[in-house]
Amino acid sequence: MEKTRVFGLPLTQGRWIFVALGFLANVCMGSVYAFSVFRKPLENLWGISATQSGLPFMIFLAVFALGMAFAGSLVENWGPRKTGIL
Repeated sequence: MEKTRVFGLPLTQGRWIFVALGFLANVCMGSVYAFSVFRKPLENLWGISATQSGLPFMIFLAVFALGMAFAGSLVENWGPRKTGIL
């Protein structure tokens, strides 16, 4: 009888790697939004306005949104595994 496999691993082995990878992905995504914690100190340090301090965050979110539009078509063509590695 053939055992069911997930990503080439038996269901009883290698499961914790996905927990670690998921945690790492969430930490990376959350660090983007942690920018708001450093915003006021940066404004005070450099003497810049709220608009100027928010500009890097706005640019990142715009590039991120445009990137996800292209990533959607890559997922359809390459599959989620190869796109996730990219």
